[in-house]
Amino acid sequence: MGLQPLATAIEGLLYRSRIVNRIGPLHMFLLVERARLANQAEGITGQLIYLDHSFMEYLEGPVAALDALWRNLRQDPRHYDVELLARFPLTQRRCASWPLMFSSNAYFQQYQMTGFSTVQPGDMDALLEDCLLRQQAAAAAQPPARFECLEHRGESSQLLANNPVYKIEGIAGLSTARIDVVNLPLVVPAPSAHRSTDLSTG
Repeated sequence: MGLQPLATAIEGLLYRSRIVNRIGPLHMFLLVERARLANQAEGITGQLIYLDHSFMEYLEGPVAALDALWRNLRQDPRHYDVELLARFPLTQRRCASWPLMFSSNAYFQQYQMTGFSTVQPGDMDALLEDCLLRQQAAAAAQPPARFECLEHRGESSQLLANNPVYKIEGIAGLSTARIDVVNLPLVVPAPSAHRSTDLSTG
C-alpha cells in the first residue's frame, strides 16, 4: 500500500488509551467495522493497534473531521488515560486504502477479519517514532500561525505544557515556538469512573 498524494490538506493524529474491559473477537469485529463506516463517511483513514488492554490509533483526515473525532474520543467515558502523542499536517496519506486497518495478536487471525495484520514486536514504538519525526519535520517547516491555530483548538498548549523538550524562544508565546520532539508528549485526562465493554473508536 503506497502513500497517496493529497487533493486537500489533511492532518495526522496519534493517540493511545487504555480500555476498561477486555474486548472479545466479536465485539472487536463490530467495533472496527463501525469505526470504518464512520471514518469513510468523513474521509478519515488510519490504523488501530490493540495490545495488552491498550489502543494505539493513528488517524488522518480533514482537519474539521479530525477535530470532531478527537473531541468524541477524549470525551468517551468507555476508555481512559487518553494520551495525545502527536498531531501534524500531512502531504501524503500513510493509510490511503483503508478507513481503519486493524492490528493485534495472532489470536484474531482465525476470525478472518478484513484489513487485519498480526502485530509485531516494536510496531507501536515504530509508529510512534514515525509520527514524532513527522511532527518534528512539520513544526520546523510551518509558520508561526500553525501553532496559534492549534492553540485555538486547545492542543498546542497541552503539548507544550506536558513535554519538557518543547522550547519557547523569547516572550511572544506560541508565535515564536520552536519544537524539538525527542520525548513523548503526554496529555492524560482523568480516568473515567464509568465501565462499559462497548468502546467506539475512530
